[in-house]
Amino acid sequence: MTHRAFAVALATLVAAPAAADFTVCNLTEATEHRIAVAWEGPAGAVSKGWWRLAPNDCVTPIALPASGVVHLRGSVGDPGLVETGGEGPRFCVAEGEFEILGAAACDLRGYRSVRFATVETGSGDWYSLGLYDRAEDALPLGRNGPSFATDGQVERCVAVGAGRRCHVQAGLLRLVADTATGTPAPVAEALAVLAPLTPVRVVGDLLPDTPGKTGPAQRVALYKVVPRPGADPQGEIRARLQGRWEAAEGGRGALFVEGGQLELWEGAALARQTLFDVIATCDGAAEGPYLRLQDLAGGPPSDCYRIETLTAGRFRAVTEGGAALDFRR
Repeated sequence: MTHRAFAVALATLVAAPAAADFTVCNLTEATEHRIAVAWEGPAGAVSKGWWRLAPNDCVTPIALPASGVVHLRGSVGDPGLVETGGEGPRFCVAEGEFEILGAAACDLRGYRSVRFATVETGSGDWYSLGLYDRAEDALPLGRNGPSFATDGQVERCVAVGAGRRCHVQAGLLRLVADTATGTPAPVAEALAVLAPLTPVRVVGDLLPDTPGKTGPAQRVALYKVVPRPGADPQGEIRARLQGRWEAAEGGRGALFVEGGQLELWEGAALARQTLFDVIATCDGAAEGPYLRLQDLAGGPPSDCYRIETLTAGRFRAVTEGGAALDFRR
């Protein structure tokens, strides 16, 4: 359980999850990086690349090697621009995608021999490394668990004691970020001022599951939140679904939608409580959009409900098997 800031100075660039993974995150503001890694495997040296990393993105190129040492080569933008590799050992690289066994005679084999920076990963369960514009921008990646980056939508933030707990929905998974479990207060405040359903990019660490957890929630420590207005292609549909709906003619019960949560009621009794996601296609079926549900109690996701009607006064969605959600306002 360790972390290290791999700082990249802008001045030098212009003249870079599961247990036992090595994860690299690009936390620069506007620079795409390519990275390659090298390590000593059972059959000798191996080098592999390139992975493209957009700003605020993470990649897990390899599992941690038994040696506890990974070598990293960073490249900014497209081939031909300045690469950064420090003064570490040399390994072979190619211009395009590659995986090369051995570090000797690179030129004779049609490759280039370049230096890689050495990263002492140790023998922990994971290792996370960040690429930054400045060393002072470094975040505590890997301090609380394997690191990740993902897109989602803000659900809500609530006060919990002297801190905050915020929910971000990523597909059919609810990310739960709490200031009591590693999310810095300024990050929680940044989430709290955003309107529900605002598209965001978040970067942080996955926390261990609580004992007995069955539902679609994942505890996280978030270190960076980037609002992305207009980035959700299904945002208009999510917005139109919000609020209370009554059963259509001949039906009974009600539907209540708030953020990414959907509740089905029968009279005063809560019949079903789910997360929902809006997706363009579903398992090769006809063109959508579709609604997919995930019970908060756990279990597999529901069948896809194809949205047939969604107006200010009517909502109807039907599965291939004929199950329907049919409501009006």
